[in-house]
Parts: sequence; C-alpha cells; structure tokens
Amino acid sequence: MLNCFCKRFNFIVNIQRSVHSDLLRNFVWSPNISPRGEQSQTLSTTSNDRSPVLHPLKVLQPHVAVPLIPESSHLFDPSNEEIIGAQKIFIPMQKGSIRFLKAALYTEQLPEYDLPEVAFIGRSNVGKSSLIKALFAAADEELKIRTSKTPGQTKTLHFFQVGDFFSAVDMPGYGHNMPAHFIDSAEKFLKTRRNLQMTFLLVDGKIGMTPLDVKYFETFEGFNIHFCIVMTKIDKAVQSILVRNLMSVIRHREKSSFCFPQPFLCSSVTGDGLALLQAFIAYVTGNMQIKGL
Repeated sequence: MLNCFCKRFNFIVNIQRSVHSDLLRNFVWSPNISPRGEQSQTLSTTSNDRSPVLHPLKVLQPHVAVPLIPESSHLFDPSNEEIIGAQKIFIPMQKGSIRFLKAALYTEQLPEYDLPEVAFIGRSNVGKSSLIKALFAAADEELKIRTSKTPGQTKTLHFFQVGDFFSAVDMPGYGHNMPAHFIDSAEKFLKTRRNLQMTFLLVDGKIGMTPLDVKYFETFEGFNIHFCIVMTKIDKAVQSILVRNLMSVIRHREKSSFCFPQPFLCSSVTGDGLALLQAFIAYVTGNMQIKGL
C-alpha cells in the first residue's frame, strides 16, 4: 500500500470543521480552524494567545503566485476526525507504551522487530531533537529527549518505540561536529533498512537550504528512498524570508523522483504544523487510513 502511495502522491481530503477535543487539548497541539476551513492566523509569532496553525502551507499560498503543490498532486489534508485519531497514537495509553528503545550505530546493533520506521535527519542544529520532542510532548516525561544549542550532540541513531504502531529514529546531524562514522552508520541505515517507510529531511525555515542540504537531498535521491522535507523553526522566520526559502525547497523538489511533493512546515515552539505532521506519520506507517485515498 505504501509503495503505491509513494508512487502516486495522490491526496485529496479537505478540512471543513473546527478541531475541538478537551481530552486532547491537555496533551497535544490543538489547531484552531475557522468554520470554513480557512486559517486566519499568521505565522512567525511566538504569541501564546493563539492556537497552533494546522496547515502553514495554506497560510502562505495566498502570498505566492504559483501553486505550492503541483497541480498533478493533491494536498495531504486529513479531516479533523482523522487528525484527532492520529494524535492519539502520540499519547501514551500506559506507562512505557512510548519509550526510548536503544541507541545504535551499526547494522548488528539495530533493533529487530516488524514495526515500520520513520527517520529524522538534517543539518546539525536544524532543530531535529526539538521537533521530535514536540511531536511526542505527551510522552516527554518518559522519553526525556535532550535538546541542546550546541550543534552535533546526537552521535548515534536513537530509536523511540511508539507502542505497536511504529518507531521513530533520531539520526546524527550532518555538517558541523558530524560524527566520523556518519557514512557507515547513518547513510548505511538509510540505504539498507527495510523497515524504513519515510525519511524526513529537515531544513531550517529561517536559513533555507544550504549547500549541505542540497548535497544530502541529492544523496537521498541517489539512494532511491522516499523522503520528505520538513521546514523547521518557521516561527523564527519573517513571512517574506519563509516564502523565499520555501520556493527554494520547491525548486529542488521539482527535480526529484523520490521526494514527497508537499513540504511540511513546523515550529516546535508554537506548535504550528505539528498535528498535520503527526497525521502524515500515522498514515505513512500504515496506522491511519485517510478517507478517499
């Protein structure tokens, strides 16, 4: 099913109603959407007096003359009920159901299970660990994911098991302070891991794609693996800069055969885009069906 999905990139579901859930509000990012499904919030603010933006791409589209998503593809845009269903996967139902599994470097050290995996990778200090911490905020006390302002602190592959649903892999960053074993551990993992369903390539929303990001974009393309771009720290970028950097990402995406056409825009500070990314992860790991797909 996933292979067909990755080849077709065919998504068409529209959000029509507001997301309301008192139960989930205490545990997860709760986006606020107007009755017509149009988001009135603006990006690039860390204000606490607004709910997170569910779909930042929709907020930016009116400011761009060309479609941000190719006309041959459809926006990944699950319903409110599907969003809430996906969020439940990220909430531990019992102690230890979402847990740090192990750190590993080489093939013989990798966990053996039948769970689907998603991997997060990017330039050092792109906000990778912060994003994972935000996605699993409801399990923060159990996972204790460490973040640091010092680039390159993640030196091994960190596996987090999410019940019987999937595993998330926090990978070492490339660039500054990159570990010497990166090619033998991280790159080999991406090329050979059969459980891996999607690799998320993180790009700093304020800085945009650097030459290193372009290098690894092309590297992943050469690996023939399905990957997706996530733009992080969008709260730190003024809208004009964010649009410029997004268009740069899109230009590279248009040359790709394996990059998912829709980039995801997220902030681990404001929560913008996190609920949508959670739903996408649930879908690509086979844990959620989207009506009409």
